[in-house]
Amino acid sequence: MTRPLLSDLGLSRELRYPGAPWLVKGTDAGEDPSALINTDPPRHTWLRRIASVAFTPRRVEDWRP
Repeated sequence: MTRPLLSDLGLSRELRYPGAPWLVKGTDAGEDPSALINTDPPRHTWLRRIASVAFTPRRVEDWRP
């Protein structure tokens, strides 16, 4: 049942669909229409691919004190 909901363009997170709810209302990321959390494919996929390079297990481990 989840898959049909996720592929329904009427439930888009992007601003081009007026009235679409914000995922995280009241936060900077939640109010930024270009933030990863508020975009739909294919833009979401493109941004996620770019960001994922910085969050590999090895890179995250390098951030530990």
